[in-house]
Amino acid sequence: MSGDEARMDPEDRSAADLCRRIAEDARRRADEAIARAETLASARLAQAAADAEAEAAAIVARAEAAAVLAAGKARARAEIDARRMELAAREELIAAVLEEVRRRIRALRAAPGWRDLLKALILEAARDLGEADVEILLPAEDRTVADAAFMRELEGEAARAGVAGSFRIGERAAAGTGPVARSADGRVEVNNTLEARLERSLREARTIIARALFGEES
Repeated sequence: MSGDEARMDPEDRSAADLCRRIAEDARRRADEAIARAETLASARLAQAAADAEAEAAAIVARAEAAAVLAAGKARARAEIDARRMELAAREELIAAVLEEVRRRIRALRAAPGWRDLLKALILEAARDLGEADVEILLPAEDRTVADAAFMRELEGEAARAGVAGSFRIGERAAAGTGPVARSADGRVEVNNTLEARLERSLREARTIIARALFGEES
């Protein structure tokens, strides 16, 4: 206790003690409030830092996901383009083989057995036509083959094969390589040219070519 407090009467000392206790209590409360404020501020700063870090991570994750998605789309497009190019290249090869087949078909006219093959094609067409009178349309290149001797041979082979009817060469020329058999009234015809036969079996022909070229079906 100080000298001044010693000279105070008891009531004054009681008031001084009260004031001191109040002041100390106020200081303690202030210290506690400051401590709480500092703790709260620290917590809020830590939370803000964590939120910022999480948002940054989320932004990075979204960017990475977008990059992965974009890369996936680009890869898918590249695979589609590559497949399209592969199919186009295969189609070109198949088309080239088919064109070579057509060229060789046209070249059959120069082969020694063309005369007999032409007769066989005519008889097959006449059998499919099923008419008594058969008009045979031939390409200009084959009309010289169908002379009188050819027609006699054709009728003889028709009789032996059981193909009834008479045959005559029509004035109109056919397109292709081989015959077109037509009824007398022109309403029904059977195109038995080698090109028409190839077109009718084109799917099978493409499958055979694809298997030979690529080891698989087209």
